[in-house]
Amino acid sequence: MEPADFRFSSLSFRSANPTHAKHSTRGGLIVFAQDKEAAKPIVDFATAARIPVFTADADIDSPNVKMYVGFSGERAGAELAGHLVDYLKSTHNGQVRGTVLEMLGSLGGASSIDRSKGFHDVIDQYKDVRVIQAVGDFQEAPAKTAAENVLRAHPRIDACYSANGPMATGAVEAMKDLNIDATKVYTVTIDATPGVLALIKSGDIRMALDQAPAFYTAIAAHYLVAYLKNGDAALPKVGDTINAQDLKLSTGVKHAGTDVWADNSAWAPAKVVKGLAGHLWFQTGAVLVTKDNADAPYLWANVKLPAKDLRLEKGAFLAVAPGSVAPGSGRSGAERRIDARGGLSLPPMNGGFYVHLSMDAGACHCGKRNARGGDQLIRFEPDPAHGVRVLFCGTGRDQGECRRRNP
Repeated sequence: MEPADFRFSSLSFRSANPTHAKHSTRGGLIVFAQDKEAAKPIVDFATAARIPVFTADADIDSPNVKMYVGFSGERAGAELAGHLVDYLKSTHNGQVRGTVLEMLGSLGGASSIDRSKGFHDVIDQYKDVRVIQAVGDFQEAPAKTAAENVLRAHPRIDACYSANGPMATGAVEAMKDLNIDATKVYTVTIDATPGVLALIKSGDIRMALDQAPAFYTAIAAHYLVAYLKNGDAALPKVGDTINAQDLKLSTGVKHAGTDVWADNSAWAPAKVVKGLAGHLWFQTGAVLVTKDNADAPYLWANVKLPAKDLRLEKGAFLAVAPGSVAPGSGRSGAERRIDARGGLSLPPMNGGFYVHLSMDAGACHCGKRNARGGDQLIRFEPDPAHGVRVLFCGTGRDQGECRRRNP
């Protein structure tokens, strides 16, 4: 089967075979559902119009979905909980007991619910394991603040489970700020972000379960195109195993110098099983990342993208994203205009944050001087409405030139 051309946002084909005509004139939908129940009317409406619906990353609870592509946050949470159980058992003379900090995502969101459910399906089987929770909203800075608040009351924890990477890094930073040795806390997380990989290498995070979301829509589009041409016969069957060589997803087109679909190692092999409401689930694989494979080139966080200097224009705004800089300082959400000299500076904030940007040099000096003598660097990305926006913090010793990566 030839790979689909993914350059087009809509997919519509006319088949030479009249028996397939009903599948081939209206295109199709690939949906990432925020709520598997609330999204049902999308499927009902599309089905009534003979428009096939495929789901990716998060599923919809409808029998009319043609196929769901993803690993599942519920599976990820359960798998990592299993590793926590093994660790607690090994450190308590064969008994599964201890205190675990759980970093929760946005309350009510499908991903947050699934990732927590999978974790609790396993961990709740052990009555001697105490789970304390902090809501980090899937972001690093709010997670750091929430974890600090919980850890002040419960400083003695054995392990930490995080529903995503940024919250894991926030939790680790909270531990460090409270003089808790993060290397002695068994921290596991879903998603191996660049920050998580760095902390895995340093021993502050033990492992991450990395999904392959970059491939989900590519796989869904591959089968959507096939379905539009040949109907249900083009879809895999329950019980099938799909290997890397079975799908050619790469079109040869590079984005920012990288062919993101060239290596199928991140998702294969996949199993086809029954999903929600009985529809097909293309159950991709995931990669367990530890120190042993943290440098693997197939991890999306290790994809090398070209850097560009961050340059600002006179009159542009610097928008400080809420919660990203000095939480509680009163400056979250503040904006400062680039002055006539082409530079911008903010006076020290509560917690020691400072920012200075130079338009002429295309560089920025920014950071937070911490108690350990290092700087916590603030990273910037372009924002269509305001010029640039502070998005998140990383750690580093140097103040150096601040660069942005292409998305």
